[in-house]
Amino acid sequence: MTSQYQLISLNYRLEEEAHYQWRGLLRNYVRDNAFCIIIADFDAKSRKIQRIALPVDNSDATNKRYVQQSVQHLKDRLNEIERKIAVLQNNVQVILNEFEKMI
Repeated sequence: MTSQYQLISLNYRLEEEAHYQWRGLLRNYVRDNAFCIIIADFDAKSRKIQRIALPVDNSDATNKRYVQQSVQHLKDRLNEIERKIAVLQNNVQVILNEFEKMI
């Protein structure tokens, strides 16, 4: 005849084993089917990453639209700087020509 305490102990051990089995299954599922982060590496396992927010910190990921907008902004700034340099070169040339006329 088994005592009530033995049944409770056996039931507790079975529940505990089921918990650890579930934890192991869940861990394996996440490792095999989800994103894996290993220290500094990130492996999306060839999955498409969607709905990335705009970056806030230096280490944040960016989306394609943000990168394209940033590149376009830099190109626009470069074009503006090149235009200003061309105007400045023309102004310097005009001043040099005027100076040569004065001499």
